[in-house]
Order: sequence, then C-alpha cells, then structure tokens
Amino acid sequence: MVNRIELSNDFFGKELLYGAICTYNGRLEPWDFDSSILEDDDDDAEYDFDSDGYFIEVEDRLREFFEGCVFETIFKPLGFSKLIYEKLERPKQYNYYGDRVLFSLEYDTDVFSADFENWAYCKIDDLVENDTFVEFLKDNFSSYPGFSSCTPNNTNDLKVELARSEHQAINAFLAAWVATEIANGAIDGIDEYDFDREVVEPLYGGIEFWYKLEK
Repeated sequence: MVNRIELSNDFFGKELLYGAICTYNGRLEPWDFDSSILEDDDDDAEYDFDSDGYFIEVEDRLREFFEGCVFETIFKPLGFSKLIYEKLERPKQYNYYGDRVLFSLEYDTDVFSADFENWAYCKIDDLVENDTFVEFLKDNFSSYPGFSSCTPNNTNDLKVELARSEHQAINAFLAAWVATEIANGAIDGIDEYDFDREVVEPLYGGIEFWYKLEK
C-alpha cells in the first residue's frame, strides 16, 4: 500500500531547505529591466515583461530540482519511493511567511511497517537523547518575541502530537530526522549552492522574458 505525506519546505528549518528555497530575498524574483543586458541599441523602445511565462519556467526548474536532486539526495535514501512537486506558493504579503514550495512524499507502508506517523511515534524513543534531533526542534520550532509557534519544539510534545496524527508534528519530525541523518553522514544535504546552480543561475533573472513592444 502506498501512502502520501504533504509537506512544505519551510518546515525544514534554516539549516536545510528553508534557507535555500525561500524567495522573499529576491533570488527568484526577475531582474529589473536593463537595456544594456539586452544589448538593444533602440533608446526609444518600450519593453514589457512576461511574468506568467517567467514563473512557469521557475515552476519547471523547481519541479526538476525537487523531484530530482532533493528526492535523490535526501528522501530516497530514507526509504521514500517518490517526491511529487505540487506548486510554488507566493503570498501577496510577506507578513507571516515567504515563498514556499509545496510537495508530497510517497512511501510504501511495508517500508515503515505502518503509517509514517505511527512509525515516527516509535522512532522518537531512539532520538530523545540525540543532540542534533533535540536541538533542531528547539532551534526551529520555538516561540520567540513576536512569533508564537504552533509546532512542538521538544520530543515529549512531539510524540503527543504524532499520536494525534497532527500534520505539523509529522513535518517537524521529518525535518529533524533529516537533519539528524545528515549530521550522522547517512545522507547528504541540500544547500543554497545546489539551489542556485540548479534553479537560480539558469534563469538568469528572467532576461529572456523581456520583450519589445510594437510601436
């Protein structure tokens, strides 16, 4: 039997996918118009930008990156059978979170002996004294002035929430587990350099999506 976990990259904390993918810092935003880059000698020309076309290309790059590099590097070695890219979610206002990638993981129940949340519930007992796991929860899911976290930041609360099959607890466990496996050398990590090389640099700021308006 195949089951699915729905995820978003912002649950993976600043050390993993969050810092690499989040785009409110402009890394996926198209460059401002610059005629010198376009090498156009027509000083009187007017241009427009194909925003829809650009973000279709962004989505294609992200899909290839997640279903390829991210899956093969992180999730396949952990026993998951498939990563399905869903979409890039871009809020109209960045008051609460930045751009984030939504994706799903598929797994065969034979791999984890049951539903993943039940497997994770039991697995926590092996991780309660693991410094990487414990510190990751604390560093990434604790409340601080101006922010109230709804995600468990310790193993006891996480286990309670996993017993209820809470979505945020499943995400938090998986993120901390991935961080632990990377620290143990069991799997490789994904960093901003991988993301820039595979996604940002080939886009070249969307230069090809500027077009000259007819006079």
